[in-house]
Amino acid sequence: MNVAAVNYYFGSKEDLISEVLNLMMEPYTHARIEALEKCEASTRPGFPVLEEVVGALVRPMVQFSRDASGARPLTRLILQVRSRPRESTNRFFIRRVDPAVFRFIDAFSRALPDMQRRDIFWRYNFSIGAIMQVLIDSDPASYRLKQLSGGLCDTDDDEEIIRQLSRFICTGFQAPAIG
Repeated sequence: MNVAAVNYYFGSKEDLISEVLNLMMEPYTHARIEALEKCEASTRPGFPVLEEVVGALVRPMVQFSRDASGARPLTRLILQVRSRPRESTNRFFIRRVDPAVFRFIDAFSRALPDMQRRDIFWRYNFSIGAIMQVLIDSDPASYRLKQLSGGLCDTDDDEEIIRQLSRFICTGFQAPAIG
């Protein structure tokens, strides 16, 4: 990589990574928000259904992960960037990702009005972790879950992945609060 060219056009390697993340995440973030807005529009005002909010979270992530030209590399890049946090990438997530996260947190809070917001944040974070893990293990570069299960888990079946993740996440959100 020509570091001088990167610095000239982007300012730094970190700024280049932020720009790549921004370009790759835009359609993905848009799809998640669009799915959430449809979910909220189809339910009683102010009271989204938990399963539909979870579906709005899970479905776009699974479907976009199949796109070898964009979202599959995005999933890998996000995991790489998150495993090596830097100030520039932290700023990127605060600026570009957090607004969508807060939209989902608010929707989960309305779907589960008796749950403390703190617990919503924890469970949302666990949900994202579960989704990312399954997407990485479903990647054709490894097919880890398919291999590990001896073929019992068909990681080529998007609908099965969505059903399994949605059930798992809904159950987690419905679990009793701690203490």
